[in-house]
Amino acid sequence: MPRAFYNIRKIDKGEGHVVARRDRSKSERSDVIRTRKAIEEAYRSLIYRKIHDRITVTDVINEASISRGTFYAYYRDISDLSDSMGEKLVMHYRELVKNAALDDPVRGPRNIVDIISRELEEHRESIIILFKQNEGQRLFDKVKKRLKDSLVDDFIWITESERDAFLSCALGAIFDSCIDWILSDDPCDREELITTVTGFLTGGTAFFREKN
Repeated sequence: MPRAFYNIRKIDKGEGHVVARRDRSKSERSDVIRTRKAIEEAYRSLIYRKIHDRITVTDVINEASISRGTFYAYYRDISDLSDSMGEKLVMHYRELVKNAALDDPVRGPRNIVDIISRELEEHRESIIILFKQNEGQRLFDKVKKRLKDSLVDDFIWITESERDAFLSCALGAIFDSCIDWILSDDPCDREELITTVTGFLTGGTAFFREKN
């Protein structure tokens, strides 16, 4: 392997012993990942038990069993932590729908409703808790807004001035319908939900396509 690949350095001048820095860097990266995960899991656990606005840095560091300095090495404050986790959630949904045939006026909407409803159903219990803690609406409003921004370039067949309105309507219909379905005491069959929401979206998509 090329010498630069390892970025080696001497640690014992007498014997000229060298060590591969790559191994240490991998270990350091693993530590970073583990620490971030511990902080995020602690925050997520707290959300299920406390109102979001009342969660403090002290709560998180106690829950994660880390020092205050460790927390601030990764995040500026609770809002920064919340935003970071929200962004990861948006990227997760973006990854889920990226191959959903977005340019197909019929198959695309159905695929997206299918994907998102299935994903939300898998986390039904957590979502119910989030809404009971008054955190769910805020979280999913943020997800819809950021997901909309990330999807703008996929809808080039709509004029730029109309994309915001179209995506806001589409994502609002999908997420709001699916969330209502999750929270319902007597939910319909998921296939019925998909068919109903898809019909609504297909009609809206057809309107914008004909208009442009």
